[in-house]
Amino acid sequence: MTARSEAVLAEREQSESASPPAMSTSTDAHAPAGVFSRKHRALTIGILLSVTAIAIEGMAVATIMPSVALDLGGLEFYGWAFSAFMLTSLTGAIAGGQAADRRNPAVPALAGFVFFGAGLIVAGAAPGWPVLLVGRAIQGVGAGALGATAYVVVARGYPEPLRPRLMALLSTAWVAPALVGPAVAGQVAEHAAWRWVFVGILPPVAVGAVMLLRGLRDLPTRTPSEEPQRAGLAPPSALSNSPSATPASNARALSDATTNPAADAHSVVSAAAASNAGALSGSLSDAPGDAHSVISAAAASNAGTLSASLGDAADSDSVTSGASAGSHARALSDSLSNRAVDTDSVAAATAAASNARTVSDSRSDRAADTDSVAAATAAASDPRAVSDSLSDRAEDARRVITALRLTAGVALVLFAAGLDLPLALPPGLVGLLLAAPALRSLLPQGTFVGGTGLPASIALRGLLAFGFFGAEAVIPLGLSTQRGLSPSEVGLALTAAALGWVAASWLQDRAEAQARGALTARALRVAGGLLMMALGTAAAAFAILNSTVPAPLVIVAWTVTGFGMGLCYPATTLTALGLAPSGEEGFASASLQVAETVGIATGTGAVGALVAMTVRIQQPMSDGLAWAFVITVAAILLALVPALRLAPHLSLAGQTE
Repeated sequence: MTARSEAVLAEREQSESASPPAMSTSTDAHAPAGVFSRKHRALTIGILLSVTAIAIEGMAVATIMPSVALDLGGLEFYGWAFSAFMLTSLTGAIAGGQAADRRNPAVPALAGFVFFGAGLIVAGAAPGWPVLLVGRAIQGVGAGALGATAYVVVARGYPEPLRPRLMALLSTAWVAPALVGPAVAGQVAEHAAWRWVFVGILPPVAVGAVMLLRGLRDLPTRTPSEEPQRAGLAPPSALSNSPSATPASNARALSDATTNPAADAHSVVSAAAASNAGALSGSLSDAPGDAHSVISAAAASNAGTLSASLGDAADSDSVTSGASAGSHARALSDSLSNRAVDTDSVAAATAAASNARTVSDSRSDRAADTDSVAAATAAASDPRAVSDSLSDRAEDARRVITALRLTAGVALVLFAAGLDLPLALPPGLVGLLLAAPALRSLLPQGTFVGGTGLPASIALRGLLAFGFFGAEAVIPLGLSTQRGLSPSEVGLALTAAALGWVAASWLQDRAEAQARGALTARALRVAGGLLMMALGTAAAAFAILNSTVPAPLVIVAWTVTGFGMGLCYPATTLTALGLAPSGEEGFASASLQVAETVGIATGTGAVGALVAMTVRIQQPMSDGLAWAFVITVAAILLALVPALRLAPHLSLAGQTE
């Protein structure tokens, strides 16, 4: 874990060990408003509708896809209708999460709705299978962006006591699609046309977009001081050698001095500006000689501008402004003509020059504006702000490119899984070489080596997705081929599991409220849920593969698995968002999305490859199904390792982090 993650985790553990405060009427009076209160109503409805639209799309499209493939001649590439959606959602999740970190989440939310709606239109009007795959890929980008943005909105738009309730509501948003989605989609495809299923999802998408964007208007936009700090980038206050020279301390000193009636504002601001000039000069002492001179001159001129702009004579403002502008223009011109100019120095000089002009212009009156002076002085004391901002943007672009590499790598691995062994090796190896390092760089440090807290929650989400959705992919296949159940009967198992998931999510919400979000209690609940999932999946596999066992037991067993998933799934989100450093909620939510997407893609791909392999070598399909259930149960049991590391002192190694 990073130092900031360790600090957040230590603070959470310290709060858990403290005795709970006594309940009082004052505590109740300050309790946060509910998720459907006037303050949160539009935001809550918008989030729920966006998730419901994605859920309807998933349930309905899975039902009609065989008819679509037959109509468009796409049975040979049937699996890519789902893979294209999942893989492109990776890029959408990364880009959406980063955009939400940098600014108001309304921007990535709007982009997500546009991409998702456009994909529905393209798929609904597709004249052939390749065009339909393009539409599915566009839908994936939008769904990924909406998923990542939704988690950021939960973290930034709601107080912590309301987050478990909202996560339970998000799980409930899958209930109606799970209950009526397959049936309605089947009826529409049978009596009208499958194209209307895609088009029919557009209305809830449009309403959800309006409500969510309306609720996001009141969400604060990121300020420069709140920009997320990536690995290797120090916060602005850490750039100064002396604590007294930080932007915050300078702003406080100026504010205190200028609001004191006995203070000489002219003297105070002049001294502060001179101090900032010295700080600028000293912090850039390692720059090339000419650049260092430029920065020193710019800082000195900035000090003169600040001093003169608060003078008693109005003419001094104009004189100082002209002198300041001239000196900065000459200094920057000389600097740019030099062949060796340090990028950080030029950025700092530009920031200082702009700061001087801003402060001088703002002093048209004889009375100084304290807040403007304080802000200008704070900006002057942070000469690397512009450079760091550019570095952050470059880092964002790098992560998007990495997501594309991951998408290509996983796609090659899935493509190789459908080939015979000799032909599968080249694309499979290339895919692994692309995907493995890309995935490692997109997830928090420590995700693959048993990190505690945030990394553990990300690893847990990936293993949950592999185990649950991998098994869910072969449950319908096993029921239809091994037990002879009809599609409507097969749908009962999936519906029952969805209901179990939702019921457990509500219980998880109440348990979180009683335990006050304690990580220890949460980790123990997750461990219990994982054991339920393993038991339910194994029982479902046994009932499918043994004809002497009544088929309805498969529904019961898979419901148990869904209940266990409902205990585990919300806990990963709550832990990741609760332990994410301030300003990096988007990174945490995008990491959850990446882990889940890769888990689903690899889980369903692995079980599909096992079943296809047994068919190619003319072995009974039951053998492939058996191995498919084995690897999914193994993934669920393996998830116990990160589950017990959600809380440090429950680490399997027995060490407190």
